[in-house]
Amino acid sequence: MIDTHIHILPNVDDGPDRMSESIEMARTAIDEGITEMIVTPHYKRPGYVNEKVPDAYEALKNELIKQDLDLKLYRGNEIYLSEDNVVDLLEKKAYTMNDGPYVLVELPFRHYFPFHDALLYQLQLKGYKVILAHVERYEVFINQPKKIKELIDQNIYMQLTGSALLNRKTRKIGMRWIRAGWVHLISTDAHSSTGRKPSMKETYNWVLKKIGSEMAELLFVDNPRAVINGYDLEVPNPENLKLKHFWQLD
Repeated sequence: MIDTHIHILPNVDDGPDRMSESIEMARTAIDEGITEMIVTPHYKRPGYVNEKVPDAYEALKNELIKQDLDLKLYRGNEIYLSEDNVVDLLEKKAYTMNDGPYVLVELPFRHYFPFHDALLYQLQLKGYKVILAHVERYEVFINQPKKIKELIDQNIYMQLTGSALLNRKTRKIGMRWIRAGWVHLISTDAHSSTGRKPSMKETYNWVLKKIGSEMAELLFVDNPRAVINGYDLEVPNPENLKLKHFWQLD
């Protein structure tokens, strides 16, 4: 499996504060069946400045080799959506996902305004393909699900955090969105070796059991691979899903 959203670099944001914990996260990821990941430290989210990211990225890659851990890393950022950050991205100060066309974008959790639409459109006009991180956390999507469909129709992609499917409070929403074809990637958004750790196996098996192997492979393997390679993502078509019990949400 491939993780497209993880905070594993040491001492750069709210992820691990030392290399030893980054390595523990890597070991957990490997045990969970993750073979590749795009590292996505926060970019200029309020409170974070990331001049140390390039050195931390190279240091972790070297430490994985030293520890003989078979985990491939790709560079990226989780970019908080603001006018300044869009300018920085256009000036190549922030990282796209594996230096390709995809960019991982974080929205404000509680508010969504027309200027956010304008910023997303500006990114698209410049050739970027936008992926919205942890879509289960945004109040606008929970309260107005039609907004997700509106953005998908504008070729914005949705990334769901896997742990949302293991929490009964968010599971129904997550499964409903997957079955509607509104989720294109599932990631860990891991931040530590305990608590918010890089776990994927249980979530993969949940999707496998509830929906099927085709969707599980698409969300955990095929579309993440497309992001790495810069290819078009496959948008799930709910009409193609074999759903005997569409109304069962958990």
